[in-house]
Amino acid sequence: MIGEEFHIATLCSISGMVETDVEEVLSEGVRYGVLSIQGLTPGEDCRFQHSILRQVVYDAIPPRRRRELHARAAAALEAVYGAESDRVAEALAAHYTAACDLRRAFEAGMRAWRAASGRSEWRKAVALIERLEETSPPLSLGAADRIELLLALGESWRVAGRIRESAAVLDRAVSMAMSMAMSMAEGPSDPLQLGRALYLRGVNEIALSDYPAARVSLTQALDLFLDRDNGPAISRTLVRLAAVEAATGNYERAASLVEDLRASQPSSEIVALADGIIGWSLALRGEYAEGAVLLERALDYHDRAGEIRERALLLRRLHWTHLSRGEYEAAIELAIRSRADSATVGDVNGEAKANMGIGQAHLAQGRHAEAVSYLTRAIDQLQTIGDAHCEAECLWLLGRARYETNALDESAALLDRALTMIRQIGDRDDEFRILTDMARLKIARGDFDAARDRAAAARDIARSLRNRQGVELAEAELVRANAMLGERAVVG
Repeated sequence: MIGEEFHIATLCSISGMVETDVEEVLSEGVRYGVLSIQGLTPGEDCRFQHSILRQVVYDAIPPRRRRELHARAAAALEAVYGAESDRVAEALAAHYTAACDLRRAFEAGMRAWRAASGRSEWRKAVALIERLEETSPPLSLGAADRIELLLALGESWRVAGRIRESAAVLDRAVSMAMSMAMSMAEGPSDPLQLGRALYLRGVNEIALSDYPAARVSLTQALDLFLDRDNGPAISRTLVRLAAVEAATGNYERAASLVEDLRASQPSSEIVALADGIIGWSLALRGEYAEGAVLLERALDYHDRAGEIRERALLLRRLHWTHLSRGEYEAAIELAIRSRADSATVGDVNGEAKANMGIGQAHLAQGRHAEAVSYLTRAIDQLQTIGDAHCEAECLWLLGRARYETNALDESAALLDRALTMIRQIGDRDDEFRILTDMARLKIARGDFDAARDRAAAARDIARSLRNRQGVELAEAELVRANAMLGERAVVG
């Protein structure tokens, strides 16, 4: 009843036998090859030699007796592990479910999910929360518990790269939390629960590249956290708001939010997150050396803390910094490391972004076939996930690849699609880069007036973002377009 492996203390608690009698029975089982004391998980005392034998015996137990024994097994685990019950929360949930005690099964399942997600074991966390969702319908959950289940499901799916599915359940959670806040029918509401729902929806909206919506959700969450003076929640929300501003090219606003954050004396983890945001903002402005220092510092913290998901993100950003400095092999190595980390935590979105990064590095090396292969693979993943921002960037890079292989019509279509998507998203960094490539394409096709317009627009955006390299690249295309127009005027 208590699984493949077990503690002697747990057996004693279930059976009511003293330890010496239990040990005698177990020794006999070991002699006959039914049980084993080899190959155990650390902390366990004994295990079944063959899982098939255990299953046959288990199936032979009458259902009523089985429910009774599962209930006793759960009680024994609670007694043996006491304050460490989170360690066996997954087993407790299984026993309570088998015993048809669904209320306790739900509580233990949520504890198991929190333990797994707290250790960044997201594959396990997803499996746990999905199992809990499947078993919870017969249980009459209150509104607060239903919201907690939706929030856990939404967070797990987002981390696993199932962003569209996450968005749907988080919208439901926010709607329920707002309804609960306006009605006392189901008891007093918790403003912090509504704040968490809004915060998680905002984080998901960032993943979907819906930055205006993310700004609204996170600002609403911040107001609720400020009202309750919840320091850790305030810090995390400020970090996410700074990330929104950095992603849309509002670097001054991002820096201001980080300054507000530092003034609140945040934890080391929050400081590392802030370092990562400011480092990324500096790199996007072409200040690669300064940005890399902060990104490396943030990476060092998350590496020591074992935060694999954050480490994968920072590795991708360092990849881009090296790529922009022409250090292509180093960039590819960083992207491969990032992809491995994303695969470890089951983050499909992170894997797709790493594939895009590898494709971008191959493109910079002039290895067009490899670049197109990686970029196409990334787009297939991203369209399933729903990350429009990264998909637009892949389309832009594919457009550049087609231009460099002289497939100009195909390049034009790809760049037009990418620009339309990026303008909807609001990323001004990507906008000026795409416009610069479009100017280059227009020159190749002899459309010099359009090339000049694109280059001038790219230069103006890059100048507003204080990106010196971007200004120089756009001005180079502007000079070329004007020169070609001058030659045409002379010929005319």
